[in-house]
Amino acid sequence: MRIASAVASSRLLLPLAAYAALASLAHYEVRPSAAAETSYLAFLAAGVLHVVALIPISLTHVQQPETPPTERIPVRELASRSQVGVVGCAVSGIITSSVLTLSPLYLAGRGRSLAQVATFMLVLVASGLLLQWPLGRLSDRVGRRPVLADVGAILAAVATYVAVAAPSHLMLLPSGALAFIVYPLALAATNDLLQPGEMVGASGTLVLAFGAGSALGPIVGASTMHEVGPGGLFYWIAAVAALFSLFSGVRTLIRQAIPRRLWSVFVFALPQVAPKGQLLPDDSEDDRG
Repeated sequence: MRIASAVASSRLLLPLAAYAALASLAHYEVRPSAAAETSYLAFLAAGVLHVVALIPISLTHVQQPETPPTERIPVRELASRSQVGVVGCAVSGIITSSVLTLSPLYLAGRGRSLAQVATFMLVLVASGLLLQWPLGRLSDRVGRRPVLADVGAILAAVATYVAVAAPSHLMLLPSGALAFIVYPLALAATNDLLQPGEMVGASGTLVLAFGAGSALGPIVGASTMHEVGPGGLFYWIAAVAALFSLFSGVRTLIRQAIPRRLWSVFVFALPQVAPKGQLLPDDSEDDRG
């Protein structure tokens, strides 16, 4: 199995990377200041970056692949086939939404300026994207569930340290960056168990699980911060990550891993409403199918 040639093609990977980088930069490129708060130039700059981000895609000449037949998979059925995948997407929604929405409040409560908060969020998103590559490759070698269990354990440990010690805001980066790796790993773990025609339909169910987690995360996180203080955010993240690490570890022990030749290949991914590429069956003899 593979992502369709339009996405897998090396000619399109670089433009897609450029688009992702520029689109992310458009969200965080303007450092807030007294002038920026009263000026429309910040919004114009973000809009221009979004337009510029489309240029590499527009200049790439790649034929649109044919859309394969898809099968919708209900939540219950998908969960029965890949519990770690569905739970992982929900957990990713909880942690990612908590980090993105409440980290600025945490930093502001620690006396950071608006410029420092904006810069931190930019670096946070960028580091999360970069971290997908080495951990994704590692999961291709040792399996998704062991890596997910380890990521959850490390995230829980780092978040607990941040909550207790309240270190420099730079120490928040590992916890935020690790949050972005859970979703693509959970997606890969699910795709390993699906047929090519089921993947697009399953992606909608996984996004639904992510959305449910995204709705829950900030509500509980904000309540915890209200009761405990700013560090409550990371107590909440640590608790969710620890439970997920335990769950993934138990599933690794009690459920036999699928044969390596049936694994899908890890690809960079962020939660989205609809897939950017179509999934097609692999016509090669790749051992991982």
